[in-house]
Amino acid sequence: MRTSFLCLFAMLAFTSGCDAPDQDKFQFTEAALKGKTIFESQACAKCHYVGDEEANGTAPDLANPLLANDSLFIRTHLTFVEESKMPPIDISQSDIRFLGNYIAELHTSKYAGKVDNADSKCAVCNLPVNRDIAVNAKFYRFFGDRHYYFECEQCLQTFEKSPEIFTNQAQQTKQVTKS
Repeated sequence: MRTSFLCLFAMLAFTSGCDAPDQDKFQFTEAALKGKTIFESQACAKCHYVGDEEANGTAPDLANPLLANDSLFIRTHLTFVEESKMPPIDISQSDIRFLGNYIAELHTSKYAGKVDNADSKCAVCNLPVNRDIAVNAKFYRFFGDRHYYFECEQCLQTFEKSPEIFTNQAQQTKQVTKS
């Protein structure tokens, strides 16, 4: 299990960011707003960045779609921070959940409501996608027996690193929906 966390963290470290979040148009949940307050009070932005907002440190982009899709990783990483390169932080399990909510919503905050006439969903972050726009931007891939569409280059890059994760997830969602 620790190996999978290290692999995920390594993937995050090498994934580039998309545009800076447009947080004025996106409504964060109450839990995420509490997490944002904790993020700011703990000065997390000294090392972490969100999209194009560079930080002084080398920590991964917190708006990365891999983080948005893996709240268990976020909670585990913050719980066992002493096993990482992060400086020690003194926060409760409740605060960790709020931070996890904030981080999980960062990627969505960048793209929510930016697509008119959506006819698909991003294979990575599940946001609405217009297939024609995705094809024109080259944000699509054929894998297995179908096309997958993405709402940003970051999601496309995430998919390309391990498409099986997202294609299996899509198949499981279909099976659950049919039952």
